[in-house]
Amino acid sequence: MAGAVAAAAAAAAAAARCCGHAFRSSRSKEDFPSRPATHLLLPVSSALGATSALQIRVGLGRNAAPSSSRFCERRRGGVVFSSASSSSSSSGSPLPAALLFDCDGVLVDTEKDGHRISFNDTFAEKELGVAWDEELYGELLKIGGGKERMTAYFNKTGWPESAPKTEEERKDFIASLHKRKTVLFMALIEKKLLPLRPGVARLIDEALGKAVKVAVCSTSNEKAVSAIVSFLLGPDRAEKISIFAGDIVPRKKPDPAIYLLAADTLGVETSSCIVVEDSAIGLTAAKSAGMKCIVTKSSYTSEENFANADAVFDCIGDPPEVRFDLDFCGKLLLKKQFVS
Repeated sequence: MAGAVAAAAAAAAAAARCCGHAFRSSRSKEDFPSRPATHLLLPVSSALGATSALQIRVGLGRNAAPSSSRFCERRRGGVVFSSASSSSSSSGSPLPAALLFDCDGVLVDTEKDGHRISFNDTFAEKELGVAWDEELYGELLKIGGGKERMTAYFNKTGWPESAPKTEEERKDFIASLHKRKTVLFMALIEKKLLPLRPGVARLIDEALGKAVKVAVCSTSNEKAVSAIVSFLLGPDRAEKISIFAGDIVPRKKPDPAIYLLAADTLGVETSSCIVVEDSAIGLTAAKSAGMKCIVTKSSYTSEENFANADAVFDCIGDPPEVRFDLDFCGKLLLKKQFVS
């Protein structure tokens, strides 16, 4: 039996050398720069009368190595040649599993002529003697969340005379101010006085059209974010867009909690998400969540440091001045890029 198997093995090896040579001679060396070994499957009779396959690996160069890839079979003279096949997507790059947008400054440049005005109108209604100019508000935007912004401001400059004295009562006071501010802000949105930024609707339509999940992740009040999505993007888009906003997470940006929650809820890997942000704190949140991040600068954030961004633009853009599209987002998943 041992002699028979040895003889069969020798014959198989000889056939491998012969067939392997014939197979290689029809192609140049450059055709196989790093192809795995070709497999020859030859029948070997055992002493039990059954037929099993003796597999002999024939190298195709110095880089030949075993492969776990799917093999495709080709037959020549009764010998089965199995060689690793390669595959590539028609687009050449993957699609993101999800596009996650910040709201203020990304969908709409709301801060200067939206939120700031609404804060000031609220302060005026309550006769607090407070008004935030554009420069001051730009500094306050470094703090994530409207309630947190007001609290930090009053802690630094002093609380109004009409404000409560205890910490718990002050939390309720801030919450009431923020609730009123949200009502005033939503009125601006409902009147459509603040337009979408260029390219926002186009990119969202691209994503939805290719079954890419879309969400808006914001530290702003959920009602305000929903109003922007519903009134400015329209109900047809709105029903397909998930919203994660306000106090849905205990920690605001730059903490990554809201992006981690979005990925978990949508059922996607963080590494397959593309975030569109406009601020340094939003960028930090996205990168801390392990996501790729494109920055579209807004009126208040144009001078911030975005060195850690995967791409930076002035806007998303509409034809004929499109800055980036869904295909570009897919390419970011493969390679880090910096764009100014």
